[in-house]
Amino acid sequence: MTAKRFALGIALAACHPAADRPGTTGDAGPPMTGGDALPQASGGIDPDPSITFKQIGRSAGIDRANEPASAGVFNPSNTLAYGSWLADLDGDGRLDYYAVNHGQTPHVSGLFLNNGTGFGKNLFTVSFLASQVDPPNLGNSNEMRFVGDLTGDGLVDFFFLGWSGFGTLCVNQGVAAHNDWTGPSFLCFGTADGLAFADVDGDGKIDVLSLDISSFDTYDAYYSQTATYLWRLNNGDPDINHWPTTRDFAALRITDPDAAAAAAPFLDLDNDGIPDKIVGIPLPDNNRGDYGTSVAGQQVFLGQAGGTYARKTGTGLERVTQPITRVEDIDGDGCLDIGTDITGYRDNQNWYIQNKVGATCSVTFTPMPRTALPFYPGFKHYSVDIDNSGLLSQAVLIHGGYGSNDGLPSGVNIYRRLPGGTYTAITPAQSRVNLDEFYADNLAPGDWNDDGRIDLGGSGDGTIPNTDSGFGLWTSSLATTNSWIKVTLPTVTGFFTGAATIEVFESGFAGDRAHLVTPPKRLYTGRAWASQVYHFGIGTRSSVDVRVTFPDGRRVTRSGVAATSRIAIQPGG
Repeated sequence: MTAKRFALGIALAACHPAADRPGTTGDAGPPMTGGDALPQASGGIDPDPSITFKQIGRSAGIDRANEPASAGVFNPSNTLAYGSWLADLDGDGRLDYYAVNHGQTPHVSGLFLNNGTGFGKNLFTVSFLASQVDPPNLGNSNEMRFVGDLTGDGLVDFFFLGWSGFGTLCVNQGVAAHNDWTGPSFLCFGTADGLAFADVDGDGKIDVLSLDISSFDTYDAYYSQTATYLWRLNNGDPDINHWPTTRDFAALRITDPDAAAAAAPFLDLDNDGIPDKIVGIPLPDNNRGDYGTSVAGQQVFLGQAGGTYARKTGTGLERVTQPITRVEDIDGDGCLDIGTDITGYRDNQNWYIQNKVGATCSVTFTPMPRTALPFYPGFKHYSVDIDNSGLLSQAVLIHGGYGSNDGLPSGVNIYRRLPGGTYTAITPAQSRVNLDEFYADNLAPGDWNDDGRIDLGGSGDGTIPNTDSGFGLWTSSLATTNSWIKVTLPTVTGFFTGAATIEVFESGFAGDRAHLVTPPKRLYTGRAWASQVYHFGIGTRSSVDVRVTFPDGRRVTRSGVAATSRIAIQPGG
């Protein structure tokens, strides 16, 4: 085991990695509630779409060796693909591509701008700059934590995690022309790891859950979760080290759902808006199991209105000895559930489902086989309208290396949501998403070529054909009678309090939740910017009504929006 940590990242539905959240791709955004358990209009859906993909990474231009001359001699030594992300990095509305290497020394990561038909040169080496104050160690950074706007300027920034509790914040400086390249540059600062990203003090700025690494210990920080954690409260300074901090978690209040399931040290198990926490019981060094991750059990503490915590007993987690590696509402009932993984970061999760009594989340948990859940959750999963039906399917990475895949094929399995609420599985052989299993594999859903079909950026084993050593792009060949619309909100950008909501209804029924065509998308500070495109499948309907509620409460409705329309909505019109 290295001193590296991959365990605590929260894969919300989809969540992901905070970076797994669909809102970071530019073509999605979190639904209003867990899963898509909202009333939804029936009918108007192609019952038999053809869902296949083709790997086009290299042919589309994902080639790290294609650099500007000013980058120097290309050297791919120590290449190890550790994730790929789609996001608009230069503000032109197209999804660009970022490839994270395991250790981001010059040349080995990749930043590729979308030119409409493919991707241009790799700008990573020339565009990433080290701050002279609080400089980073980019060679230490190795996995994406967050893709979004951390400085409130409407530009997309990056936060990476590294070894030994370190983190790196790279702030987008905007597009500029240079001698032999044009594009955004990024000024990077060294800091501590970022475990979660959300506004927790209600000022409209996205904050970062971090930890004190002055006496860092991997086991304490990521497995027993007994380290000293702190929230860095965003004050607008691009250097995160200048943000004030607080350890008084119980005094904070949760208004952003990304905070409600931030991490075991900070979550909202009973939906009262007051932070709770789960703390493992540490074991001696020589009694932590084969992976050095085991604890003697989990203790649950519920936050109280007076700013204290009260321990809750009889939760069903007291004998759970595996480290907590996921917190999310995996069954879509509105209550947070707990996922564990004995390896700490490589295997499919084991799940403890929170019991719901009436409308109340009871903060008691029952172990549930993965195969008994609505869809098989695997190692990571991503909510995505894979067929433009308006229903959120799940693209699931299943790992087979530890034998915990319940006989299912490893790789990307797509669980297509059906109108009745059940799922049907599309195997890797059927979808042709040949993402060979790797312990740091990932997906990044988004419509990279703007053809109305959701594609899958991603990375996996370095031998995947037509990829750059595992950095790939599976473009959708979806054939269906379902259609789509795309919405942009030019004024929902920068820092803001509250949330913006986009709702799509059947024509003539704007505001009637029984006639929602697809789950609404709710947008929070740090996860929305002016050029971001929100994609909605609308089934076989020829037109829909769109209603936007802006953060200040103003509403705008567009009636009769035709299928395949691209519309921009602003307050007042």
